[in-house]
Amino acid sequence: MITPLSALCIGHLAQAENLPNEKTIGKAEISLRNFKNQSEDIVDGKIIADSSSGIVVTEDNFSQAYSNLRFDAIIKNTGGVNKFLEMPVASSDPSKQFVVRKNRDTYYSTSIFDMTGGIILTIPETDKYISVQVVGENHETQPMIYGAGRHKLTTKTKHAFIVVRTLDDNARRNLETETNSSDPFVVKKWDDASFKKVAAAGNTIFTNGYDQSKAYGNKESGQTPYWNFVGAAGDWGGAMVQDNIYQTSKYMSSDGCYEMNFPDPEAREFLVSNSVQW
Repeated sequence: MITPLSALCIGHLAQAENLPNEKTIGKAEISLRNFKNQSEDIVDGKIIADSSSGIVVTEDNFSQAYSNLRFDAIIKNTGGVNKFLEMPVASSDPSKQFVVRKNRDTYYSTSIFDMTGGIILTIPETDKYISVQVVGENHETQPMIYGAGRHKLTTKTKHAFIVVRTLDDNARRNLETETNSSDPFVVKKWDDASFKKVAAAGNTIFTNGYDQSKAYGNKESGQTPYWNFVGAAGDWGGAMVQDNIYQTSKYMSSDGCYEMNFPDPEAREFLVSNSVQW
């Protein structure tokens, strides 16, 4: 059986048994834990803020920091909460892509919603692939919802990122929502230097191999704080392994040509996409 896909990065998926466990501290992680600043505020041995430049970012709060900043960036594009942005086709240049590793053959609508009391999302009838994913402020996600109909969406946090992926441009342009609140989202002030340091270290760990089942999901499904941090750094907003399979590899040389063969999944109701990033 071939698992439903909505994104696929060419390469080899690292096996969980070969991955560093959460007790293993590599050089990248040691640098995170030792990151200090003379203007830090410390409570119970934990850094909570840098009074000169904002909240110091560590491995422990990176997922929340990145989610907070991503939510703010999305709202600036949508014009406020509870509004969908119909995203244009992504640039072929990854540095100009608003969504990490965005498929260029898929239509996206993204938003930040006030989730008070849950929201109702109605998707018009379509015979093409369409899915809905919800990501909370703590970078927890849940199983995707598929197909047309009236769907209730909930999450643990006040606000959430909602993304609709589809092959039907008309469907994503005619979404209807019912909400209970429209409180504005508040972006926090994060220390930029520590954020960049932690993000770079987490992305290195991600590139060397990660456990998708523990990186993308929620506490109940087995997501752990360590892999949540790594997943957020490497590919923020990733879906659960039951919905998407992200096969990654260490960077290949751009000097040569590569050929790979994939079996035909013969799954009309699912989306299969191969992407090459450089």
